Amino acid sequence: MPLGQYVSGTINWLVFIGIKWFIASFDLGNECYREVLLPDDSSKVDKNKLSLSVLRDCLCLISGEDVWIMKEYGNKESWTKLFTISYMRDPRASSYSYIKAIYVLENEQVLLMYTEDERQGYISYNYKNDTSKFIELENFPSVCVESLISPFF
Repeated sequence: MPLGQYVSGTINWLVFIGIKWFIASFDLGNECYREVLLPDDSSKVDKNKLSLSVLRDCLCLISGEDVWIMKEYGNKESWTKLFTISYMRDPRASSYSYIKAIYVLENEQVLLMYTEDERQGYISYNYKNDTSKFIELENFPSVCVESLISPFF
């Protein structure tokens, strides 16, 4: 089972049932589950390439090349398209099967992890001036966040 994303006292997972994608949310305070809906304009959400993460304490949904954030947790009307990643192709590759935002830095840089075939790599993307740079890392440092939630939940 993939790791859940922690935000606003909840753990969140992308779930696919039948033909429907949604976010399952477990509230740690109330010990109950609920459904968090994807952005209203489903025509703009690439349901074949979805990933969920947390950026600046907001739920972040990457759908194809679009990055959405939920500015007010639990309010589906607050989904906002933050930016579109315009350069996602490595000249050595045809396309990526999976891409995930890992971290947003204060200088508008987003660290993205991509998977292509059997290869994994990293991209530093500046969404303000639309530039990207492939990063070659041998040992990627982990970002640690203090939590009482087991990473093996």
